[in-house]
Amino acid sequence: MEEEFEVPSPHEHAVEETIRQERGGLNQKIALMTAVLATVGALVSYQSGSAQNEAMFLKNESILKQAEASDQWNFYQAKSTKKHIAEIAADLTADPVVKAKYLVQ
Repeated sequence: MEEEFEVPSPHEHAVEETIRQERGGLNQKIALMTAVLATVGALVSYQSGSAQNEAMFLKNESILKQAEASDQWNFYQAKSTKKHIAEIAADLTADPVVKAKYLVQ
């Protein structure tokens, strides 16, 4: 059994080395560009997440303010309704002591 060995010439070795160096430069450029794009993408993603969090915070603040306004309006209406009921009760009674009690409220 004969085994064949390939013995490259110095010219072939020089050509392969030149190709390897050229590819290495291109690979480095591609790797650098990929890293830059990944960094830019990460920054944009971070900003987007930050904006979303701020929007959710402001939305929750708005809901809280609406609930507070609704509570104040309901308190006003309850107080007014209670006053009207007391006035009606005072008008319907003939006893001056009870009438005075309802009108004080």
